[in-house]
Amino acid sequence: KKKAQNPNIKTFKPDPLVMAVVNLNRLICSGLALRSRESADQALKFVEEIRNGLEDVPAS
Repeated sequence: KKKAQNPNIKTFKPDPLVMAVVNLNRLICSGLALRSRESADQALKFVEEIRNGLEDVPAS
């Protein structure tokens, strides 16, 4: 009851790397990346974002 009266108002902010993967997946799975040069360029931009994000992951 206490949580219902005091809801969490924190704004959800998706991880940029996850969003790049989701957007790339949409372009590839829909076939747009293969049919449209503009979509292919967008896909390449997402690939670069993903690559840069993964290069920043610390070695374990």
